[in-house]
Amino acid sequence: MWTHMAEALRRGERFLLTTHVNSDGDGLGSELALGRHLSAIGKDVTIINPTVTQQRYAFLYEDGEVLHYDPSLQSRIEAADVVIVLDINRWDRLGEMTDVVRRAGGKKICIDHHPDPETFGDLDVIVPKVSATGVLVYDLLRSMGAEISDRIAGPLYVAVLTDTGGFRFDNTDDRVFDVAAELVRAGARPDDLYRRVYETNSPERMQLLGETLSDLTYEFDGALVYFSITDDMFRRCNVGRDEADGFTDVVRSARGSKVVLAFIEREDGGSKVSLRSKGSVLNVSEIAGMFGGGGHVNASGISNSRPLPLLRDDVLAAVRGRLNDRRDRKPASGGETDSA
Repeated sequence: MWTHMAEALRRGERFLLTTHVNSDGDGLGSELALGRHLSAIGKDVTIINPTVTQQRYAFLYEDGEVLHYDPSLQSRIEAADVVIVLDINRWDRLGEMTDVVRRAGGKKICIDHHPDPETFGDLDVIVPKVSATGVLVYDLLRSMGAEISDRIAGPLYVAVLTDTGGFRFDNTDDRVFDVAAELVRAGARPDDLYRRVYETNSPERMQLLGETLSDLTYEFDGALVYFSITDDMFRRCNVGRDEADGFTDVVRSARGSKVVLAFIEREDGGSKVSLRSKGSVLNVSEIAGMFGGGGHVNASGISNSRPLPLLRDDVLAAVRGRLNDRRDRKPASGGETDSA
């Protein structure tokens, strides 16, 4: 699987690495690990991301190692002879960088694990059954005979840790634990990395979380739980949008919850929606796809220019319709279905 990609990496000299808007632990950890290996073997590596890194992940890199896009960086993108896009398989997830990267003359490579890919790069490895892009990068590095130093192991561990929700989501499989064990042996420190990612909440973020949890809405006997975070709430708590990252994972711990929706007002008046589900009760990627979003069966997202109340009503209508259909369906003879 990796033969042609490994050869392209060996031949390339000037590399651009990037990931999706609002980079998460998997996207950021994957590009840092791969970028550090390429630098170690003498390549010229630039990492440019569409948006500023979430504060919880800023500890992963040193000043200047990750740049945030602005038009003055266009020439650096154009100068790359290899462009590697990680953790996405749709061009629009590059935000303001989309057109610049698409026009760049370098060989384009995509490494990802999301379903329903677009026609993307010149060379793609997209494996939806894999739990995290970090697992794919680990396999690529191993195929190249790379030394997995602690500076590579740490970001990769964060990649698999966060995309499996701390090894508790439905996508957690035995392969993830095998990779995590290898990364620990290579120098990753699970206690320190968990603390840095999950236990450094600011008082302002805790205030926002408190306001969010005090206004949850439950439907379908608690199987559907949703909440909204408005611009006023962000202002009142004096926090940025990235501070709401992970709230859906807190809410999905509610007893009986099977579908969790987070509706978040963007600064420009548009909206974001995070959709989470458990088991086979609802394929949230299908719901997200109805509104221009996408993702996984149990974890997807939408970013839309429509105002929050309008998008919320339409998404809720779609989700309620699917849950009603499921509830009305009769269990197969001798079997059971997930109730909603």
